[in-house]
Amino acid sequence: MNALLDMVLANYAIDKTKVAVTGYSMGGAGSWHFAEKFPERFRAAIPISATPPISAAGWQLPVLAIHSRDDEVNPFDPTEARIAELQKAGVKAKLIALNGVSHRDTSRFRNGLRQAIPWLRDVWK
Repeated sequence: MNALLDMVLANYAIDKTKVAVTGYSMGGAGSWHFAEKFPERFRAAIPISATPPISAAGWQLPVLAIHSRDDEVNPFDPTEARIAELQKAGVKAKLIALNGVSHRDTSRFRNGLRQAIPWLRDVWK
């Protein structure tokens, strides 16, 4: 991941102050992981339908989690608990909770994702 990010940043005109890590399901778990392990590489994390880390201790980045209460693969409750923990710690963290969306019904995550754009603009001010 770091080598790929280095290559992209070296070869494309990218504003390094506006890099977010995101992913869906296992990729979302990866976004939680990379945001936690390499916070200096990113300005925000947007994990979608993903299991969060066990603890939010030391978390630094703003995070917008998008998760369905009806996810049958990755339970909703750990994400809700982690976002609440981050908020209590003063981290800019938000949960977009969807209803009636199964894990594999990816097209129904669009409405949640649409909210990521204004959220990112606010984070990147």
